[in-house]
Amino acid sequence: GHWMGGGLWYWLTPALFFLVIPIIDLVVGEDRINAPVEAEPELESKLIYRVLCWAFLPLQYITMFYLFAVMTSGELALYEIVGVTLSMIFGVGMGATVSHELGHRPARIDRLISVLMMVPFNMTDFYIYHNFGHHNSVATPEDHAAARYGQSLWSFVFRSIYNKSKSAWTIEAGRLKRHGLPALNWRNQMIWLAIMPPLLLAVLIWQFG
Repeated sequence: GHWMGGGLWYWLTPALFFLVIPIIDLVVGEDRINAPVEAEPELESKLIYRVLCWAFLPLQYITMFYLFAVMTSGELALYEIVGVTLSMIFGVGMGATVSHELGHRPARIDRLISVLMMVPFNMTDFYIYHNFGHHNSVATPEDHAAARYGQSLWSFVFRSIYNKSKSAWTIEAGRLKRHGLPALNWRNQMIWLAIMPPLLLAVLIWQFG
């Protein structure tokens, strides 16, 4: 939107997400073509698919810093700032989907990139809870990522955020205990995961005020 002259163009990304893409989805219809199950191991081992996921990380951070620079330039009207903010939320937030894919892979580089993609929206504990909590209790009362029957949206959101984070700390403390280590230890991954979002926030405040 910025390169197209600003103004209402700053609302281009929200329009694509909520108007253009849904219309295209309805017109194109359901894609019933999937790779056969026996071909999945070969496809998953192809480096090109991993590289495509990795490539989103620099795009995510470049987009975030660029849009913060635009938004804090002092040259935008309120409706333009709102448009830029929403565009940043949707564009940067897409990292959650890519992160989810990489977080399931065993390679350390994949999991590191997965965590870094979650930093901008303070979901770094997703790596611990999703892989070692959610997968073991999916769709049960103990699964904090699944809403309870009849639960309201906002009730679920706040309960999920709090309990997933709490569960991630518990899971990591249990892992350390099995290795004979206390929870308050430099090897506690949750400590490092918890530090990363505030660190990014400090950089953004330092850079853009």
